[in-house]
Amino acid sequence: MNSIQLTLCATAALAAPQSVAPPQSPAALRSVRHSAIVHAAAAEVWSAVATPQGVVRAWGVAQADLDLRIGGALRTHHDIAGVLGDERTVVHPIMALEPGAMLSLRGTAPHSAAPRVREMLAQSWTVITIEPLAPHRARLSICGTSTADGEDGETAFELLDSGNRWMLDAIRGAFDVDAERAQVAHAWTTLSTWVGGEWISEQARAGGGVTRSRVRLTPIVSGVFLLEESWLGDERRLKRNAHTVYGIDPESGAVEFWSFEPGGAMARGSVRSEGATQLLLDWRTANANGAFEELECVFDLAPPDEHRLRIYAGPGVRAAGQAPALDLLYRRVASLPAGFEERAEEGK
Repeated sequence: MNSIQLTLCATAALAAPQSVAPPQSPAALRSVRHSAIVHAAAAEVWSAVATPQGVVRAWGVAQADLDLRIGGALRTHHDIAGVLGDERTVVHPIMALEPGAMLSLRGTAPHSAAPRVREMLAQSWTVITIEPLAPHRARLSICGTSTADGEDGETAFELLDSGNRWMLDAIRGAFDVDAERAQVAHAWTTLSTWVGGEWISEQARAGGGVTRSRVRLTPIVSGVFLLEESWLGDERRLKRNAHTVYGIDPESGAVEFWSFEPGGAMARGSVRSEGATQLLLDWRTANANGAFEELECVFDLAPPDEHRLRIYAGPGVRAAGQAPALDLLYRRVASLPAGFEERAEEGK
């Protein structure tokens, strides 16, 4: 890649395998937008564009420093023996930012670049946005815009496009995609082993009586998805609680779930493995009245026919060392014991 492309790459940042050019604005204003799923948490992707260490690691430059504020600048250098601030330093003034979500950079070229390159870059800017999709997935989008016209405008537009694509390879290469795919495979394989039989739990309540729950998983759509049916109740009766569908989201690549709950509430979230002995579910419910509730569910795996479910009342509760709101031990049975059948409410 020649020096002009490298300069534009550093200005343009991250890209995607496909790009969409929106309808053209009047006169010479031209934009090209790229978008891609990155196999990393949104905070990690942000660090790759908004910290000096992340920029060096992901952008493929030798040096970087950053004054992260409007009016500040990101400075990069392609030579490890160079000095930030010399004539070959690329300075990217910061036009706007939303911490963790958006960074807009003005295009510039080093003083050593040809006048034509400096002029083209002075008429361009980049808006980088990061959207979390799952705990370890984020959508990264970049819109490069140039006001250069004529032959220079065509050149700037083409190099924005190719430079963004080149940078996509760099940002993806900064993260361990193979490890993330292995984690997804482990989570899906674990869920699949729960198919067959019924899973039941019974827990004594402090005030007397018991809490009973029951779960059954069934493959649907030729095994591409898993349907979970659940029942909840006490020593008197069990009634249906929720229907949950698990699958690998083709957009994010993560194991995700969609749960349909009593009263019209809906929940969704992701499933990921933590080592070989735990599954973690980030559970976010939207109630019929529009209120939201966030839970963290932890499955401690004890194959093949037992697992423990701990439910924490919100993200960060477990990390803070607080006790779970619910702690249940499930076991698999071939046939339901008495008291776990679905029963209608008395009098109905």
